[in-house]
Amino acid sequence: MHCNLKVAMYVFAVFAVFAVFAVFAVFAVFAAFAAFAVFAVAVPPCCSERRWGSHAYEPKDVLGKALD
Repeated sequence: MHCNLKVAMYVFAVFAVFAVFAVFAVFAVFAAFAAFAVFAVAVPPCCSERRWGSHAYEPKDVLGKALD
C-alpha cells in the first residue's frame, strides 16, 4: 500500500473518531440543557414552594388576579 494512502487512512480514521465524539458531545450538552429547562420549569410550581413552606402555588389565585 502506498505511504500517502496509509497516512490518509489514519487521518480519516482519527477524524471519524473525533466526529463521532463531537456528535455525542453536542447531544449530551443539548440533553443536559433540556433536562435543566424541564427541571427549572416543572419543579418550582409543584414541589419547591410546598417543600420550603412558602406560599402554595394555586392556579386559581393567579387566574383571579389576572381577571381583576
